[in-house]
Amino acid sequence: MLPPALEVRAKADRMLDEVWTLPTEAHVVDRLAAINAEIARANRTTAAGPPTTLSPLDTDTVLEEWRRRRREHAPRIPSQGETLTWPTTS
Repeated sequence: MLPPALEVRAKADRMLDEVWTLPTEAHVVDRLAAINAEIARANRTTAAGPPTTLSPLDTDTVLEEWRRRRREHAPRIPSQGETLTWPTTS
């Protein structure tokens, strides 16, 4: 078992790896609220092991990145009258 400061850092890292796959902003906000509560609790109570140096994650910054990643990977929707064609190999 890791000391509390390291455990919360590991949880935050895992959460950030997973947050980009969440389907909605509400899910992202909920997940951030949960990890931020754990970070706050660890910062408030950790007495044994290394000190916590992790600050709560900024919801606006994470959401902005989540939105950017969603836009980059969203399927392109053709404009009215435009036809999309599949690329062909020669």
